[in-house]
Amino acid sequence: MTRCQRLACLGLEGTPADDTIEAAAKLWVEILGDRDANALRVAFDTIEATATRWPVPAQIIAALPTYREPYRVPAERRIHDESSQERIRKLVEACAQRLRLPKPTN
Repeated sequence: MTRCQRLACLGLEGTPADDTIEAAAKLWVEILGDRDANALRVAFDTIEATATRWPVPAQIIAALPTYREPYRVPAERRIHDESSQERIRKLVEACAQRLRLPKPTN
């Protein structure tokens, strides 16, 4: 079942007529198609849970989760000495062993 079909099942006010729902779905794919699939799932889950009217693509875009760039340690603060790198490597291996993950390589 497509997300448009799921929304249509909710019987929201403003739901496109049966003969135009396919065209609406194609338009949404055209507008939203370049977005991350996982982010779209989250957005549609949010809309499905909260909508009282048939949403427009702008509402789907507004519901997309925002992701922050991961923190990166500035180059001048990175640890380059071998003893520290060895200690970090052992910590990573211990974590992997506790989580029953394969031993990290490199």
